Amino acid sequence: MKTQCSQCHTFFKVEESEIGKSVECPKCKNVFTIDMPHIKVKSGNGGVESEKNKEKYSKEPIIDFTEMQEAADYYFVKKVLKWPVFWGVLFGVINILIGFNVIRDHPLNFIIVIIGFIILINSTWLISTPTPLGIITVGVTFIIAGIWNILITILNISANAQITSHGNTENFQRFFFWGFLGMLQIVWGLERLGKYSNDIKMPNLEPTDDIQKNINELTRKMQMANPTMDPNVVEFTTTTSFKRQKWKGKFEGKRAIFQDIKAGRLIFADREHVTCVRIRKLLLGETYQAKFQIGDLEMDGTIYILSLKKFEEWKAESV
Repeated sequence: MKTQCSQCHTFFKVEESEIGKSVECPKCKNVFTIDMPHIKVKSGNGGVESEKNKEKYSKEPIIDFTEMQEAADYYFVKKVLKWPVFWGVLFGVINILIGFNVIRDHPLNFIIVIIGFIILINSTWLISTPTPLGIITVGVTFIIAGIWNILITILNISANAQITSHGNTENFQRFFFWGFLGMLQIVWGLERLGKYSNDIKMPNLEPTDDIQKNINELTRKMQMANPTMDPNVVEFTTTTSFKRQKWKGKFEGKRAIFQDIKAGRLIFADREHVTCVRIRKLLLGETYQAKFQIGDLEMDGTIYILSLKKFEEWKAESV
């Protein structure tokens, strides 16, 4: 199993026999005591529940929070990759088809065909084997393809202008499309690289079937959890410049599980790595503006007073 340093937050492996004992962090040399995990799997159906006592805990298998987070990241990134992979295949085919069509305009256009094949092969590979390396390769290849398409467009326009003093409207329309496609590829590639910080968290190896079943079961239970019926369940909404995200959280002793309801993303966090700070009460209703932190994710949003009080009571238990 793995534990997390209370000072530098580095994860490292420990033995189950070391639970309740003092260990030293290999990175910062901080000495701390490993707490008893508060999330475990039922031996019967793979569900998740709070630890009642050490005797009951010792008879049932442990869920490694780090292992579960890695599995959740794997499935989330794989889900997010569906559209980027689709666009990768589409742009690859477009590069190949149009590249063959414009080879007669300039011999260097054959490089566009080669780039198209690279994008197509890489994107197809990501369908079956999504990895951070493959994701970053697609982004870089798109940027290179976009820059090349713009440069070759300039060369083609120059070559076409030298052939005829009157120009060719059909050719210029085709060159404009090619240059526009290049700009789209650069934008898409930069956008892909901008999300690399999330993709890099994805482990290279696919989680085991047992872990996958646990993740699916946990996701189902989180979706069914009702904050008005369960005192350990909260709901809140976060906002960015692009979208609103509705979150649901469930407290399990010193730890908590959070889910982005629409995207299905799961985040596991210790209590010291979770905060909910009320900013001010909104004019209508019992809703508060608040600032949230879940692990290394910081967000602004709103939360209803019932969930806010649960958050504050849960955090107060650590004092």
